[in-house]
Amino acid sequence: CSFFIFIIYYFKVRSLGLDRLSRPQIQLLRRLGNSLINSLYEYGVGDENEKLEPADPQSTKEKYIRRKYEEKAFMKPFHSGTDDLESNLFRAVECDDLETVVLCIAKKANLNVVNEAGMNALQITEAKEFVECHELLILNGAEVS
Repeated sequence: CSFFIFIIYYFKVRSLGLDRLSRPQIQLLRRLGNSLINSLYEYGVGDENEKLEPADPQSTKEKYIRRKYEEKAFMKPFHSGTDDLESNLFRAVECDDLETVVLCIAKKANLNVVNEAGMNALQITEAKEFVECHELLILNGAEVS
């Protein structure tokens, strides 16, 4: 359930038919998977922030989902030694690290900033043929030039 909620919030999809997904989108969804997304968005869930149970009331579920996706209350922190979003983004796209790219997007990194070589993240993923990473950036607002 949470993965489909993730799709709605994360990719800003208003309506979705599985037969309309492109091959790169399907590859991306398979690679990300529910486990990876939950490991990022529920990293800080513990005793005081218990996960949802199927029997929880709708109001509890809605509050939890808002905290998880809108407030990013449980989001995994960066472990790179810096919180600079764009630096983390460039390091991640250079090695096709989807986990860190997702974190950068969730934390509102500028996807269109250019590095010292004059390339943006999308251009790097295209040059390196990182299809899923490229698709993730496009679906989240990276400008195609």
